[in-house]
Amino acid sequence: MTQVDLPHTEFSIRAPRGHGESVCIPQGPGVSAMWHENALVLQQASMGDWGEDLQELRDLARSEALKAATAYTSQYRDVDPASCGKAIVGSGHQPQLFHPGVWFKNFALHSVAEQLQATALNVIIDNDVCQTTSIKAPSGPATSPHLEVVAFDQSREGVPFETRQVVDEEAFFSFPRRVGHALSGRVADRLVEEWGRGAREVGKWSSNLGQRVAALRHQLEGKWGLETLEVPLSRLCQTESFCRFAAALLGHPGRIQAVYNSALCDYRKLNRIRSRSHPVPALETNGPWVEAPFWVYSKQGGARRRLYVRIRRHEVHLGDLVGWEAIIPRRQLASWLRMQDVDEVIRPRALMTTCFLRLILSQMFLHGIGGAKYDQLTDQIINRLWGFQPPGYMTLTATLQLPLEKPNAVPQDIPRLKQAVRDLIYHPEDHLDPNHSEHHRQLEWAAEKSRWIGRPCADYHELRVRHRAIETANLALNSNLSGKRRELEQELEQVRREVRLSQLLGSREFSVCLFPKDMLRQELMRLTAGLSLS
Repeated sequence: MTQVDLPHTEFSIRAPRGHGESVCIPQGPGVSAMWHENALVLQQASMGDWGEDLQELRDLARSEALKAATAYTSQYRDVDPASCGKAIVGSGHQPQLFHPGVWFKNFALHSVAEQLQATALNVIIDNDVCQTTSIKAPSGPATSPHLEVVAFDQSREGVPFETRQVVDEEAFFSFPRRVGHALSGRVADRLVEEWGRGAREVGKWSSNLGQRVAALRHQLEGKWGLETLEVPLSRLCQTESFCRFAAALLGHPGRIQAVYNSALCDYRKLNRIRSRSHPVPALETNGPWVEAPFWVYSKQGGARRRLYVRIRRHEVHLGDLVGWEAIIPRRQLASWLRMQDVDEVIRPRALMTTCFLRLILSQMFLHGIGGAKYDQLTDQIINRLWGFQPPGYMTLTATLQLPLEKPNAVPQDIPRLKQAVRDLIYHPEDHLDPNHSEHHRQLEWAAEKSRWIGRPCADYHELRVRHRAIETANLALNSNLSGKRRELEQELEQVRREVRLSQLLGSREFSVCLFPKDMLRQELMRLTAGLSLS
């Protein structure tokens, strides 16, 4: 299939530094233009000889996703069915206690979908590993704060969100109280108090940690007027549309591997990445087995394993090369994926997840900066597999800082002061005090240094002699500047300390649950109001 010539461009979008600032690309009318352009691209696109009709698959995916999302969301909040059936504006993230910049996407999702008269659907990415069950909160005295780790569950590494159950109920329910203790009264009306009011109720509904965290957030969004649907990716993976999409990919492991690895190689070269694991590892070959961009793992818990495929005549063999294997007639692969073993499930990896969400499920997708960067790679994969321009996506984030008193530090003072200390050491003659009792002797040392600097050297030995003489003069001149040097070094250390404190307390990475509820709502609503598409 003929490829569209996609430009290879280095990703340059950066998160805003200032409080209350945001990034939105494209903006205003550009969003509407992208929406309509995506519709045209997707109407004309084809999966060629892959055995699937893209338009049919998209219609089915939208219908199945909206049905699944309506059923899922209605378990914990009211759902307005009025928008169901419309084209989808999508977004997604892991069910974490993320920072406000990530949450801004959910507010933007509601606003953009409302203006486009579309359905807003946020996908809970529960095929990813639950990396942490804690947040960091600023704690300790105001003069010497530190970050305190506050857990909302016991740690259990390597388990996907889909299978991650709450281990310590007491830790989960007492989380707001311990957050308040860590903050020591620094922040009032904390959003985490909403956690305390809703935790028991969602605890009755689900024992899954990610579902609880996501539901608490989504309930609050509903109270604030955001009309969005949510559904875990694992639920979408059980739909016919996803299974047909996955079967098409798994039925052509060699083609997938070749395209995936070539696009990855080009991406690394463009972004000057040397790591063999960043942003993702290449797909490997092990004898007759070809690694596919999917995971396999047990519903009962345990780590994700790489999925491998081999094709034998009319059979597709799936395995993890450590003991599990399934043999499926090729024509029945999609049906088998829907009727997977009770224990083992197949889930897409990151790039295939966004490929499905952007190409099959939605008409436009909202990314954060990280997702947008990696989806430059996804764009190349889509283009090389099926030969068309991928649908465009929005990129959004924001920066909000906790309302904490911070030192009025100026980072630019650090190089200035370092240079001033260096000048005292190596150019003390420029800092002589005319009122000093030994000023006359200092002038003599300065003159001696000047003579040695201007003295030509015929060989290495003379160079060494000149160097030692200049050093001796500098030491003599510095003997009367020790007090001034000490003052500068103390000032430098103070500025460094203030900058560290300012950076610590002014981080944009603090969880939303630490922020004052009203402040957070007002700021996110203000930023959302700026997303007018007219």
